Parts: sequence; C-alpha cells; structure tokens
Amino acid sequence: MRGKKGEPHLDPADPPRRRANKQRGHGTYDNDRPPIVGTVGRESGKVRLRMVNHTDGQTLTSHVEHFTQQGTQVYTDEWQGYNHLDRPHNTVCHALTILPFASFIST
Repeated sequence: MRGKKGEPHLDPADPPRRRANKQRGHGTYDNDRPPIVGTVGRESGKVRLRMVNHTDGQTLTSHVEHFTQQGTQVYTDEWQGYNHLDRPHNTVCHALTILPFASFIST
C-alpha cells in the first residue's frame, strides 16, 4: 500500500513520483502538462474545456470568439495572450484572488 502524505518514503525500489504540475513554467505536451482553456457560462452554468497546443493570442482569441457571443463581458487571468480580445474584457490577479480554475472566461 502506498504511503500517506507526510509519511517518509522508505522503499528505494518504488521512488516517489514528482507531480507534473509542480514544474515551473507553462504547460506543454512535452512536459506532460498540455494547456487547458475553459469557458464558464455565468447564467447557464455550462463549462467547456479544451486542450490546446498553445496559449498564444491567436488560440485564445479563437476560443473566446467560438464560445461567447459578441459583446459578452469576458474575465480572464492576466496572461498576455488575452490582451487583444474583441470583447469587453477584465482581468483578475491570481495572486490576490482564489478562483476555481487557473483561467476562465465568463459568458
């Protein structure tokens, strides 16, 4: 049986595994942390998640335009890929706010 959190790991034949999400930097397919983009509808409650290759402006703008209506107020984190959205846009600072998703877009 595997040990519990906080207990020392004593079996050298079964070394502890490092969780992928503790790696520094943005996720990629190469480091086993592909980026996930999510959209949450405030009124509908619908959640749409997509695994994407990149979190650049083109990819994020395409996602926002596909899953939101023109004129929808969009809230994102401060990632620079969201800087040129064609929607009313506000940001939240994760250092100051605890959110259920790493990045979300509200419709």
